[in-house]
Amino acid sequence: MPIAAPPVAARFRAKKDVTLIRARSRFMDWSRWQKTRQAFSRGAKWLTVETRAQALDAALAGAGVALMDMAYIGPHVAVGRAKMLAAQPLKLSTGYYFVYAPGAKNLHLLTVFRDWIIEAARPFRDTEGRAQG
Repeated sequence: MPIAAPPVAARFRAKKDVTLIRARSRFMDWSRWQKTRQAFSRGAKWLTVETRAQALDAALAGAGVALMDMAYIGPHVAVGRAKMLAAQPLKLSTGYYFVYAPGAKNLHLLTVFRDWIIEAARPFRDTEGRAQG
């Protein structure tokens, strides 16, 4: 989901140029967004940071628009620190794997942990089980 601080969101809605923030750890996110959604700006300026956490911090500070996973933005949107700039998040085909050795000790604890992770992620998944971002 593209997000921005309220003043940047207002500039975006007024169709003024905004800086797009991308994280090196998820470098292709903007390309994926623009392939499936309307491009933000052909001559956009870019701010590249190392991590998604830095991208979120930069967006909240008013540096531009960042693409963020829904799991990260809820509290910021709820208190008005960030605005969502699209009606729907992009559905991603990426995900995570829970891996452990075949003869792992404390298998019961691993199973409890795995179940907890799956349940904690449930609000951020679509009806087909894909992450939203």
